[in-house]
Amino acid sequence: MPSLEHYRDLSDKELEAENQKLQAERSKIGESQDRIAKVRDERSAKARADSILDGISPGELDVLIEAATAQAKSEAKAPGGDS
Repeated sequence: MPSLEHYRDLSDKELEAENQKLQAERSKIGESQDRIAKVRDERSAKARADSILDGISPGELDVLIEAATAQAKSEAKAPGGDS
């Protein structure tokens, strides 16, 4: 990082260019932080889902899937449904 003296010796135009460069770097850092947060959220959601699924037997899971499928089909056929 340049010293304060370095910035004092710059013209207004050079200071503005340096400022724009720093803002672009901050923007990249913000984008990286957003991507990191998204990955952490996805990992956390996956861990929660895995935890829930660990407590469900394969037979129970099949019953839940069948029930959800039947409900979705029923809702699609109901008046005002999508189909």
